[in-house]
Amino acid sequence: MFDLKRLEFHKVLHILEGYCISTYSKEQILRAHPLVQKSLIERGFSLLEDLKRALDEGYTFTQPKFGDLRQSLERASVVRGRLDPEEFVVIRDNLRAAWNLKRQCEQSKGVSALLPEEFGSVRVPQELQKQIDLTIDERGRVRDDASARLEEIEKDLKKTRSRIESLLELYLNDPETRNYFQERHITLKDDRYVVPLKQNFKGRIPGVVHAHSSSEKTVFVEPFSVVDSNNELRRLEKEREKEIHRILVELTCSVRSASNELMAVQEVLSAFDQLMAKDRFRESYSCTVPEIGDETRIDLQEGRHPLISGEVVPIDFSLGDPTFGVVITGPNTGGKTVSLKTIGLSVLLAQSGIPVPAKSMKCCIFSSLFADIGDESSIEQSLSTFSSHIRNIKQITQKADGRSLILIDELGAGTDPLEGGALGTAILDFLMHRRIMTVVTTHFSFIKSYAIREERTEVASVEFDADTCRPTYRLVMGIPGRSNALEVAQNLGLDHEILDRSREYLGDEAGTMDGIFKNLARM
Repeated sequence: MFDLKRLEFHKVLHILEGYCISTYSKEQILRAHPLVQKSLIERGFSLLEDLKRALDEGYTFTQPKFGDLRQSLERASVVRGRLDPEEFVVIRDNLRAAWNLKRQCEQSKGVSALLPEEFGSVRVPQELQKQIDLTIDERGRVRDDASARLEEIEKDLKKTRSRIESLLELYLNDPETRNYFQERHITLKDDRYVVPLKQNFKGRIPGVVHAHSSSEKTVFVEPFSVVDSNNELRRLEKEREKEIHRILVELTCSVRSASNELMAVQEVLSAFDQLMAKDRFRESYSCTVPEIGDETRIDLQEGRHPLISGEVVPIDFSLGDPTFGVVITGPNTGGKTVSLKTIGLSVLLAQSGIPVPAKSMKCCIFSSLFADIGDESSIEQSLSTFSSHIRNIKQITQKADGRSLILIDELGAGTDPLEGGALGTAILDFLMHRRIMTVVTTHFSFIKSYAIREERTEVASVEFDADTCRPTYRLVMGIPGRSNALEVAQNLGLDHEILDRSREYLGDEAGTMDGIFKNLARM
């Protein structure tokens, strides 16, 4: 189980989707999810590294644009099914794209072994492509010479049309009859050749009346002299339709026989389209290819959250044996939650074979990632923030194991600080005894104190500039942070009398836990 929603994993997938060319690839990349097989993850990253190396060496790769054949192949699977010419054009385009991809990958053999193996080994049904080329022209129409019988029919049609047009031209050009016509051209009505006769000359040319113009000034007449030829033309056209149907059914049968190969081609084209999209994401977001190890740890250097716009302060984070927990402290709006999300999202991206926005990253493979971040309370169930918080943690503690990563924002918050701090400490202690990798944020001194004392946990803080009373958003490992509530309040102009009274209530600063943390931060 991986908590993708709370870490906004889908939003990153939508970024990647924008780098894909084809609709099918966009659909597929939105289904990406964390993997737990090391070999599959490493294979994907090795392909990405090979692609980058080949591109750096000057090799050219075209991000393939191809069509989705699923509906066409489903229709082709029906006995006596028939695809339309436009569908064969899409199939041919896919086959051409696959041949182009194979050629480009083969050319990169000098610097890449994986690209030709992964994308160049797919079998492209060349016989089918030739059959389509011989049947469908570049405009998506059945070729006149798609079969010997169709070619013969097309020749007969051409002769018959020419004979009809010649006969009708005689009427149009004959001095005795040419003044009978409203316009001097031949037209079609009900798929039969006719001439536009002026209404007042109706009957001067014996024939079949097919229609009148809207103004009633023109009558469209099929002279008796071309009736037989028009009948022959209609017969030939029906025969032509029948032959085209036969040809398309035959070609559809060939598609049906090659359906598995065609889907394999589509999957390969999609995989390369997605690989190119990941490479463009890597370049746009200055990403790194993470190193996947067997040791239970996370090392993130200059990690950045890809959904934050503008200037992003990168974070450095490390967690691993003998430390299994990190408690991140510091002021509100100082970046604790962003740091937590950055850590979790980086792990999800790494296990999904997606480059991570960071300078470098090393991590193990987690079988699950649980997150309790933000207010997930339900109005319908009348759950308070604290109740929702505890309900989530209950599910986490029941399901998590030694291969899980847990992220909890504001551990113990939403209730009395003393009880919340004690409960949060107990939860953290429960997880540490089970050696479950855990990262939490908190304001509670009780939890901070535990993190300092417990050898299996480490403290971290988001830095706060005491001179400007503003957070720097930099994550500092090994140093506990203060909430800095009074400094922030003073900077915001709160009355000095209130601030002085607050300090009196706090007592001697050096003796308080907050004072201890402040002194530690100075060391």
